[in-house]
Amino acid sequence: MKTKLLFFMLCFFAITSFQAQITSVAIVGEAVGGWPGNPGNPGPSDVNQLTSTDGVNWNISNLVVTTAMPQGGAKFRANNDWVINWGNAAFPNGTATQNGSNILTVGNTYNVAFNSTTGVYSFTSSNTFPSIGIWGPAVDPINGFAGPDVDMSTLDGVVYTLNNYNFTSGTAKFRQNDSNNINWASTAFPTGTGVQDGPNFTVTGGQYNVTFNRTTGEYNFAIVNPITSIGIIGDAVNANGFAGPDVDLASTDGINYSLKNHTFTTGLAKFREADMWNVNWGNTTFPSGTGILNGDNIPVIGATYNVNFNKNSGDYIFNYVNMGIIGSAVNGWNAADVDMVTTNGINYTLTNYSLNQGEMKFRQDDNWDITSYGGTFPSGTSGANSANFVVPAGTYDISFNRNTLEYNFSSTLGVANFSKKTSKVYPNPSYNNWNFISSLNPITAIQILEVSGKIVFETKELSNNVIVDATNLSRGIYFAKVFSSDGIQTIKVVKN
Repeated sequence: MKTKLLFFMLCFFAITSFQAQITSVAIVGEAVGGWPGNPGNPGPSDVNQLTSTDGVNWNISNLVVTTAMPQGGAKFRANNDWVINWGNAAFPNGTATQNGSNILTVGNTYNVAFNSTTGVYSFTSSNTFPSIGIWGPAVDPINGFAGPDVDMSTLDGVVYTLNNYNFTSGTAKFRQNDSNNINWASTAFPTGTGVQDGPNFTVTGGQYNVTFNRTTGEYNFAIVNPITSIGIIGDAVNANGFAGPDVDLASTDGINYSLKNHTFTTGLAKFREADMWNVNWGNTTFPSGTGILNGDNIPVIGATYNVNFNKNSGDYIFNYVNMGIIGSAVNGWNAADVDMVTTNGINYTLTNYSLNQGEMKFRQDDNWDITSYGGTFPSGTSGANSANFVVPAGTYDISFNRNTLEYNFSSTLGVANFSKKTSKVYPNPSYNNWNFISSLNPITAIQILEVSGKIVFETKELSNNVIVDATNLSRGIYFAKVFSSDGIQTIKVVKN
């Protein structure tokens, strides 16, 4: 028992004695000024000394961390000597160990905390500099100037940098604090001097290291890896055929290329590099295949497509653009679109689909910035970015034509969408006219359908009393779809 007690006392004495030896802690390394030497081995002094009130918890404020590489190295060490030093590769937080790895810091200004007993450390950014970002289609080809900024880094609030960033070909600007109130640009590229509210500069796709001076407006895009242009050429692309210009695809990595919402005519096409025939790809398969160097022309069928091409593999695909429905009548405005079905990229349908009472729109490629379509329920011709459809609850066959913008919501036969029968018709059977009367909200539209489901008559009115002229209809049984804000009521009507 006495032996164990003596052992623990010796351990405690050793620990406290070791701790008592720590009279100072500094942070050293290439990220904070250089690596010092041991006594007798000259090197930079431990200038970045941390302070402590208890000899355990150490702190330093506004430490400037530089980095000549993507990540610099640093360590904590005691008493201006390497006998006691701590490190760990983790950043900005971690637990350092005696003789551990260098801390892989990232350039910025930090408040640093370190516990010399546990080894726990943290680097917390302390700068209050304004943010500077690059903004526009060159950094966000889908959302463009409606998208977010890509923020740059700074150590002094004057010079900002962005390293190894893949840009697409397109326009861009620098701006401050994610607001267009303060922005810089000019037409010059890859170097220039941006001016407030200047014209957008045009970036050539590639990977760049970017510097920007917030005081002078000077900027530089230093190419790291250029992205070679890939285009589509041929009579499927323009009237001048293979003598005409290429239509360039966009890329962020120089491997995967895309072209959105492009209308092709029926004809032949090829992919080629840098607007030259030295490197080109083709194949006889459509709408997808693997392009072969100097292969045959691709036989394109005229329509509007989203095109994807992989430069390494040669794989390509022409997809019809998506048309979907979105809104409170579907799954909500923040939910994913419900895609419609197409076989030709022109006529899009959705069969036997249940809608809630609410509002909705047709939308292309799940993106408000391309085009959305609304209109007056239940049928008509839409306009780009027109008012929302106001839809009664029900189950519908929905159709939309991308060329003519004609649409139709046809209630599925045999489905009762009214909890109460609010409309009546007389006389029924009738030789001439049917008189439809709504006991609640006004009728907004009436469709007369044959038993096959074909619409043979349609009227749009806003009245509690609507007369339908049946004199030109053949004798037989029909179905009337009566639309109002209460829903859709299906009534069997007979023409004598």
